[in-house]
Amino acid sequence: MGDAFEDYAHALVERIARSDNGGGWTVKQPVLGQKQGEELAHSYLQRGEVAILLEHKAKRPGTEFLRGKEGYRVIGPSDQILEALDKGEMISIAHGHSEDKDFITRGMWQQTKVGLKVIDWARKEIGIAPKKNISTYN
Repeated sequence: MGDAFEDYAHALVERIARSDNGGGWTVKQPVLGQKQGEELAHSYLQRGEVAILLEHKAKRPGTEFLRGKEGYRVIGPSDQILEALDKGEMISIAHGHSEDKDFITRGMWQQTKVGLKVIDWARKEIGIAPKKNISTYN
């Protein structure tokens, strides 16, 4: 089911890119990093200096509703991270990413972690580095 959703999400991104009245988008799916097996984003759209990254979390649902058993929360970092933030402590992106297993927010840490890599990738792959990034999770 996860593969089917990911295929649907990729097709939907392609349709959005072709149908936008504001002009065409360059679409890349997936965005691969320089390291073996490194994936920076599932879908990437760019028009001029505007980029949209999409992370499709269909293969790792972690909620009781989706999995039929107890799992991770849908949104929000772990209680330990929330407590540290409440105390005014700084949380590194790497630590936040490693500790947050929740369905939606894990992708937010993931995209924050790879943000600069995506800009470098776009400069090399597309020829224009985005100045405005829009991240989204579905």
